[in-house]
Amino acid sequence: MELEMNIDKRNDSLLQWSQWQLLDSILPTGGFAHAFGLEAAIQARVISETEDFKIYVIHVLENTASLLLPFVYKATECPDLDTWSNLDKILEAMLTNEVSRKASVAQGSALLRTAASVFIEVPSLKSMRHMLLASGAVSVHHAPVFGLVCGLLGFDSGTSQRAY
Repeated sequence: MELEMNIDKRNDSLLQWSQWQLLDSILPTGGFAHAFGLEAAIQARVISETEDFKIYVIHVLENTASLLLPFVYKATECPDLDTWSNLDKILEAMLTNEVSRKASVAQGSALLRTAASVFIEVPSLKSMRHMLLASGAVSVHHAPVFGLVCGLLGFDSGTSQRAY
């Protein structure tokens, strides 16, 4: 799966603008597709007070950091199709919760679709998306896609992990 992953360095200001766009909460990537069990926790009365909610959020963030940030990191550091495809397959095997897996794929697919059409300074995103749709060989999970897009837009790994 060789694909040239180059960026036109002459468009540095466009690249900076794209970085801000990626971090914008209104970028249509399906960010509200999954609430990490918040509704269920409230219904089960696990969360009934402000302190319960704070503890819940800390647990969600710790879980996200331990499971997903390594995928964001590696995809940012090595933003190429082979690395990304391998990371996607590993995450597919690791996400055993059906709801989480479906949400990850929905968000990843939406991010890749949006990034391929918005970030024109990275033409390889569009080519990659077409190749992936044709092959059907990957699931397109959010964390590896996010890291890949961050890497192609010039984020360093620390920034991409904080952004995630």
